[in-house]
Amino acid sequence: CRFRQANQLDTRIELYLEANSSDSLTLLVGFKERVKIVHISFEGNTAVSSNTLANMMDLKDGMDFDPIRVDESTARVLGFYNQQGYLNAEIKTKLSDAGELTFQVIEGAATVVSSISMTEIKSVENKILRKRYAEQLQTEFGILAGERIERDRVQLGLQNIKNWLRDHDFLTAKDPTITYSLDEGGGVRIHVNIDYGSRIRFGFRGNKQFSYRELIEFVGDVKEISSGGDYLDAVRRRIIEAYRDIGLVNISINTLVREDPEKGIRYVSLIMSEGEKVQVTGLHIEGVYSMDASDAESKFNSFGSRLVQRHFFHEKGIGKSAELFSDYLKSEGYLSAKLEFSKTIFSQDRKKVDVTLLFNEGIRTVVQDIKVNGIKSLSQEEVRSILGIKEGEPFNIFRFEQGLVSLKNKYEELGNLNMRIDNEGTDSLVKYSKDSANVSLEIDIDEGATVHVGEILVRGNQETHARVVLRELPFIGGDVLTKPLLNEAEDNLRKLSLFTSVVVRTVDHPGDEAKKDILILIEESIPGSFEITPGFRNDLGLRLGVGATYQNLGGWNRSVTAQAVVNHRTSNYHFPEYDINLGFREPYLAEWPVTLTSNLEFLRHQYNNFDAIIDKLTTSVRRDLTKNFSVFLEYSYEQDNIQNARSPYSQSDNRDSFIGALTPGFIVDTRNDTFNPSRGFYSINRFELATHVFGSEQDIGYYRTTTSNTVYIPAFGGTTFALAMSLGWERSNVSGSAIPTFKLFRLGGIGSLRGYDDDSIEVETSTTVNGTLGLANYRGEYRVPISGAFGTAVFLDAGNLMIDRFAPFAVRSSAGAGLRYVTPVGPVALDIAWKLQSDATVGNTTVPSGDRYKVHFAIGSF
Repeated sequence: CRFRQANQLDTRIELYLEANSSDSLTLLVGFKERVKIVHISFEGNTAVSSNTLANMMDLKDGMDFDPIRVDESTARVLGFYNQQGYLNAEIKTKLSDAGELTFQVIEGAATVVSSISMTEIKSVENKILRKRYAEQLQTEFGILAGERIERDRVQLGLQNIKNWLRDHDFLTAKDPTITYSLDEGGGVRIHVNIDYGSRIRFGFRGNKQFSYRELIEFVGDVKEISSGGDYLDAVRRRIIEAYRDIGLVNISINTLVREDPEKGIRYVSLIMSEGEKVQVTGLHIEGVYSMDASDAESKFNSFGSRLVQRHFFHEKGIGKSAELFSDYLKSEGYLSAKLEFSKTIFSQDRKKVDVTLLFNEGIRTVVQDIKVNGIKSLSQEEVRSILGIKEGEPFNIFRFEQGLVSLKNKYEELGNLNMRIDNEGTDSLVKYSKDSANVSLEIDIDEGATVHVGEILVRGNQETHARVVLRELPFIGGDVLTKPLLNEAEDNLRKLSLFTSVVVRTVDHPGDEAKKDILILIEESIPGSFEITPGFRNDLGLRLGVGATYQNLGGWNRSVTAQAVVNHRTSNYHFPEYDINLGFREPYLAEWPVTLTSNLEFLRHQYNNFDAIIDKLTTSVRRDLTKNFSVFLEYSYEQDNIQNARSPYSQSDNRDSFIGALTPGFIVDTRNDTFNPSRGFYSINRFELATHVFGSEQDIGYYRTTTSNTVYIPAFGGTTFALAMSLGWERSNVSGSAIPTFKLFRLGGIGSLRGYDDDSIEVETSTTVNGTLGLANYRGEYRVPISGAFGTAVFLDAGNLMIDRFAPFAVRSSAGAGLRYVTPVGPVALDIAWKLQSDATVGNTTVPSGDRYKVHFAIGSF
């Protein structure tokens, strides 16, 4: 059957097969006008929200009505209802003449579980124990008669049963399955089929290299193998494999078995003779003619595991090294290089071995010519540079394949999202000469059109305004669309922390291949949170934190916070201390990408030589100029009530002060992680000006500038150097008046100079009346991971205060070591610091003599 018709974008062809009475089929051809979907709606859905149903569909407003796509979406929604226990659900669709597509959902009654049964544990002879195990399995399954059947809960119950079987030594049990049957009342009877297998409990003797826990984990690796001797042999092979992986190839295992029918347990003891590592007395690389034997052996060893490099026999390590060595030869143009065979000759006592590896190097292939067709957006030179291949050089097939990927990425960066290599995967892309000595590369590129942004649709936002999503996008309709922009859009939306799921995907724009519509699918998270965090710090005593946050006020990503921290010192207690904060954040001030924050703080704190009650209001605006650079302007007004001033301060320092200050500044942040960085740079710089113009009292005014900088440098083996430098300078700008006591620089403690009490390095207020006060603080820490989240660190801290001069090296210092445990909110740190100076006076500061060492405990201390 052949049709010939002009291309009409406003029509579609429909083909139907209809049976006739004469046992024949008639092909009916119908031409209908294309209908666009103006709006999609749902009726009758009470158990599932319309937004949830819409997110399952590959349909959107403005698309052509496609019956096949509608049927697929209907099936997807119906499958979801079945998973939720609505087995009798039906869905009908209706398309109005105006293009309104309606899904009519007939949910029906939820199907309930009428009864649950399980396979009996016959291998356990003790009836009481057997009954208890049956009850535990019912509990693990987690579904009761009379409840609605949900496929997800059933699958979770099966997984729980599987875990219970493993935990109770039914190591050969197969994955449980479900048999469903309907009763007369429409309910579902569930039977859980369990093949328990043998119940085996392992014990080990003679193991020195592996702990009991590690050996049990190896046992757990052996799954879905029949019971009896086959299973035990598989366990032995797995453990032997583990020993060989660490170079103990002479391992041997004997097995003792004892039965306990009452509990249905087979006790298996594995008795190990571990042996010693085997020394490689000779490693011979043969068949490689492009380098001499010593160079080949050296290159081979460079790819080896630690055991191979230390000349111990490690079969897997040698095999992996041979594979990498072959890849190296291929990267040098020997494309057919491979390991032909290996030979090992053990000494009679199996303590030494001689290893010979024969490689087939093959002929070297050189790039003869490179031809790139169809390029317009890039030059020949740019394409060749991206490919990393040059004529006359050995053909590195790995670099060429990576170059093709890089070339596609480059086009995606230019907006050619439909770019393709027409001859990729064909023989015309790479052509070898008959003797494989030369290769010709010819790449046929179809750049496709430069793609622009079409419509942008947001789905799944129930509380959040679509504008909140759209303003985070780095593009608008009509912009050139690139892959980096799509990735940036998804990253920006995730950083809002408003959504549990974010998907940004492109959809073909009907009738225009140069446009892509953007479909943004989101699932909103719970906007409010409340937390209570008890804790302890050795210098501040018992602590209790309480916090509440609502992040999406009015659906505009505005947030309000209330936090309070209270602590009770265990030594030198004067009064309960607190720090209460009430905050508001507006992320887009007047629809500009400027963040407004306001914070009201109430602080009562016991400092080293005075007590303070501080009430402070702070308002700031911040603008991110680039991904890593931000500027801010902050205004603060506070009342400082200084009480109980002690030496070196005088009674005149006990006073109420009202201080208004304006603080501009900037932040540079290139860290790879906010809480636990391993590379990057962080710098915050502030210039604070307090004067009566900004609300301060007439006798209060000062300049105060600070810069704090930290760089994180990754080193070998996952270790990290963290280096920090903080500098500060301040002076009074009111003749005859001192800098307010609370605003003087101080040092000491886990945040600045370990080995000293918090803020114990300070100077007398009156000393700085007609001069300046400077601060220098340097910190270095070398962090070494141990296992998992645990690590250790060694550190060196230095710093001091300077009166009327800048002497950055007249410093106090301390050194020490500590333990770290990494958490999502920063490291838990336990540090022991040793003062490197015993003198009470260093430079311009005097600290009473005390212990030379101090223990610090903190979370997120550096």
